[in-house]
Amino acid sequence: AVVGHLFLNETLNMFGVLGCVLAVAGAATMVLTVPDEQDYASVLEVWSLIWQPRETTIQYFYSLTVICL
Repeated sequence: AVVGHLFLNETLNMFGVLGCVLAVAGAATMVLTVPDEQDYASVLEVWSLIWQPRETTIQYFYSLTVICL
């Protein structure tokens, strides 16, 4: 959408801008909250990392944002 706006002179409506902002915010959140690289012995260790409080809070925030839209 951004490339089309810059090079093809397309216009972005409110939803296009909102989509771009949400995509950048989601990518930035994933990069900033990534845990340190570790070797995992089992799937249960990975599953326990998914339900850590910080990640759960972020998941609820994004779910609430999507529902409100």
